[in-house]
Amino acid sequence: MRFLVSLASLLALSQASAPLGEPFTIGLGETASIDSTDLSLSFVAVTGDSRCPRDVNCVVAGEAVVVFDARSGDALTELTFRVPPGGDDEQKLDGLTIRILGLEPEADTARKIDAGDYVAKVIVTET
Repeated sequence: MRFLVSLASLLALSQASAPLGEPFTIGLGETASIDSTDLSLSFVAVTGDSRCPRDVNCVVAGEAVVVFDARSGDALTELTFRVPPGGDDEQKLDGLTIRILGLEPEADTARKIDAGDYVAKVIVTET
């Protein structure tokens, strides 16, 4: 039972509140509840990252494939975003637009990105 209480406490700590219409950051494994809506977003995975490293000149810019779970009411929807270096991508859900404004850290040949390092900049607006 002690483990369950600790796990529940940990999960509660990883959920934050985010303002509707203002950018916020969310790390891999975190969840944000969007104020004034019944939407919560969980940053689930980066399933691919072929973004051109910032210290290289590439013919193709590449992209990061970012997966979020969106819970609106009782419905759970998986959203996949394709984010180019320095670019963004968006999805629409239940009268809201969810836009990934960027993904950090930038690709760099000098270091490997660990999964836990990923942070997305997000904004949710009314459609």
